[in-house]
Amino acid sequence: MDAQTAGRVLAALVICSGHNKGCDECPAYDVEATGEAQQKRCNELLSDSNIEKALETMRG
Repeated sequence: MDAQTAGRVLAALVICSGHNKGCDECPAYDVEATGEAQQKRCNELLSDSNIEKALETMRG
């Protein structure tokens, strides 16, 4: 995973877990996606394996 993708994953994690920002600020948000499609995008981006890879990438 490259650093840019890792940054997107971690930004989404912070936005989703912090509840202080709207979904429209999340990198996974797609204004054209319907509820189920949007949820799938979020679940894929925030999968355990993606979070682990993002953390490994950012740690170096």
